[in-house]
Amino acid sequence: MDEWISVKEKYPEKGEKVWYFFEIVGVHRGVFIGFEQGMDVFEGVEGVLSGDVTHWMPDADQEKPDHPVEKGKPELIDALMEPLVSTRTRR
Repeated sequence: MDEWISVKEKYPEKGEKVWYFFEIVGVHRGVFIGFEQGMDVFEGVEGVLSGDVTHWMPDADQEKPDHPVEKGKPELIDALMEPLVSTRTRR
């Protein structure tokens, strides 16, 4: 099973298919575009994220992975995700 990789440690190869994570929007499938104006760029069905992705993992056609949990921060990530989950289930 693949593990999440922090962008502080390493970036994917340009054009690589990945799962990426941004605390506000969660986990999404997409492609690493590269760097534009000094910021990392990831693109997926939901749009483009630039400079906001914190973690990624190679996309080996696996099911959507759980979000990464940084040591000491699981409550923060769950708290950030709760409003998004609640909003989506009310629609």
